[in-house]
This record gives sequence, C-alpha cells and structure tokens, in this order.
Amino acid sequence: MFVRNISQKIWLISALCIGIVGVGGFFFYTRYASPLSIVDFVYETHAHEVLDIFEKDRYWLTSTPGYDADYMLKYRAPNKSILYQGKMHIKVLLDHGQVAGFTTYYMKPGNNGCVLFVAVGQQFRNKGYAKKIVRYDIEQLRRLGATRVTLLTRATNYPAQRVYESVGFARVREDEDYVYYSYPLQ
Repeated sequence: MFVRNISQKIWLISALCIGIVGVGGFFFYTRYASPLSIVDFVYETHAHEVLDIFEKDRYWLTSTPGYDADYMLKYRAPNKSILYQGKMHIKVLLDHGQVAGFTTYYMKPGNNGCVLFVAVGQQFRNKGYAKKIVRYDIEQLRRLGATRVTLLTRATNYPAQRVYESVGFARVREDEDYVYYSYPLQ
C-alpha cells in the first residue's frame, strides 16, 4: 500500500504506535503486574530463594536429620530412592516476581497424591498464600489422576493445621509428633 499524502502517513504512524504501545502494555501487565503466579521451579532461577525458605523453616518442613533439600530440587525427588527421581513436581509462588513460597507434590502408588512441602517466606505470610498453594496442589494432583491427597504436619504446627483444615483436609490420624491429613478426590 502506497501512502500519498502527509495526513495519511501521520494517521498510519499513529495507529502503528498505538498498537505497539497497547500490545507492549498488555505484555507488561500480564508478565509483571500480575501480583501472584505459580510457576514451574527452575533450578538456576529459583534454587537460592527456595533453599533459603527451606533452611529458615527446616524444623517445620522435615524431621529427617540431614535431609538434603538441594538434592530434592536437583533431582525432583522426595528422597534419594531412584524410584522417585524426576517424579516430584516443584512449583514456586511468585509475588510481583519475587519468590514468596514453594510447594512440592508427587504421586504415590495406588493413585495417592502426596503434598510433601508447602512453605511461604516469612515476609509473605498471613496473606492467604498457603491456602492458594494447597488448593493448587489439590487441583494438579487431581489432573495427575490422584483419588486422594495426603500430607502431614507437626502436631505443634497450628498455623499449617488451620490452613489444611480450612481447605477441606480431614485429620485421619494423630500421634504426639504429627497430624496426618487426607483429602478425598472422588
């Protein structure tokens, strides 16, 4: 198309600029302005922040002495059994691009989904982020074919217990150290 006069050229350039700014603004908003997102864990991008959250809350996250969180992240495995390497899903909760928390889940035999870790960094707590993560885990495990989701927490971790129960998990067993939860998906 050949543009003959100046006013047509100005109109065409203006329209192109408005279109470019509009598309650029939409990209910026969806990429950076969205306050919360749950994304796939990328070791090179997220490991430092996830390990920092893990170490600060190690007592609440695991009772296994010497649990190797870095191994878990590198090999996407809940433990060092070769049977589970690459089987664990690791997701990161971002708040305006900052790592606010993380979660890990995997499938066990018998269509049982297991949530292993749910952790929210201290500066991001009391915002409902843990509930968002747990609901996300339930939906993802449902998509993977789970017929129920299980998890456990320390008997003294009352904030976590409130989160799990408010989402719909039922206590199935308790001992002096742990509370065991189940969420049926049938």
